[in-house]
Amino acid sequence: MSKSQVSASLLDQRLNQIYDHLYANGPSRTPAGISYEITKLLRTLLYIEQSKNSEYHKIDDLRLSNKLPHKASSEYANVIASGIGKAFSEMNAKYNFYSKSEKAKLSNFDLYYVYSKLSGVLISDPNKDVFGDAMEVFRSNWAKSHGGQFFTDQKVTDLAMTLLQFNPLKGDDLVDICAGTGGFLLAGLNHLRDLLKENKSLEKEKIIEELAK
Repeated sequence: MSKSQVSASLLDQRLNQIYDHLYANGPSRTPAGISYEITKLLRTLLYIEQSKNSEYHKIDDLRLSNKLPHKASSEYANVIASGIGKAFSEMNAKYNFYSKSEKAKLSNFDLYYVYSKLSGVLISDPNKDVFGDAMEVFRSNWAKSHGGQFFTDQKVTDLAMTLLQFNPLKGDDLVDICAGTGGFLLAGLNHLRDLLKENKSLEKEKIIEELAK
């Protein structure tokens, strides 16, 4: 799959549009409730991108190619929503993120709106923290004012790995005790990828997979 075709600034703009739309139209009009529903969709799209099921890829190819229309017929929106619902159930059965009875609470129209706003965004892109970006937009005002929570910018997490000279090949462990969206963990994996580029004799993907586990 190609990498995300959407810049960081454009993604933030779209995430804000998603938040405003759901705040005005969605079933839950709180930052926490909106982020909860969006997290379910992001996890499902991540599962679809990593799945080998060609049927899922058929409904997601237009989104990833950034050619998905922002407005669609109700019939097309229903097809997309049905495919996402099936993938969500399959993903949840495998990973148990939510209760067995959990379903997407967004209407088919709202679900398609959010889906279209994520056009061209590769959720599984290892160089981006899409979950972190979304949570920063949806929960920032609420979290900062009520909980003192902050989501660390990706530039900062990358810099931290460099300053710490993190190197798991030499036995270093990475423990993120405040792993909300795993930004530091993602930075650690990306830093490892850079280290592995310098050593062609190692089995790169196997090492990354073992560390991720």
